Amino acid sequence: MPYKKMLLATDGSDHALSAAKQAAQLAKDMGAEVEVLGIAVIHPMYGGMHMGAAGISGLEQEVEQAATDAVRDTTAVFTEAGLSPKSVVSVAMGSAAGAICQEAEDIGADLIVIGSRGLGRAGSLLVGSTSRDVLHHAKVPVLVVR
Repeated sequence: MPYKKMLLATDGSDHALSAAKQAAQLAKDMGAEVEVLGIAVIHPMYGGMHMGAAGISGLEQEVEQAATDAVRDTTAVFTEAGLSPKSVVSVAMGSAAGAICQEAEDIGADLIVIGSRGLGRAGSLLVGSTSRDVLHHAKVPVLVVR
């Protein structure tokens, strides 16, 4: 089944970059469009009342910058393959998997590509297995790359 629109979720980790290489090859082979999604997640525990508004704002900027850097690095993989993916950075409170699945639905993706393990630049803020949660909640096929 040829895929027409793929969503690649990245956190900038080595596994995410491996997933990007696989997604780039698939996109070339199938002529598919690709959206690269960098998710900046703030776990509710870190957004608690002990931080105050200034602390939350600084944390949001930090994780958004990490996601922006991850998207830049990941997009370079596609550029090297002669592709021009759409790039999106999203700041989410709570679940990276939920944000990934929602973005896939919003753009009409027919495949989600994700690394098997993350914990890249913003890793200390992610809790749980994002790839596992995406597998369980996505409405489209998911390719998990090691």
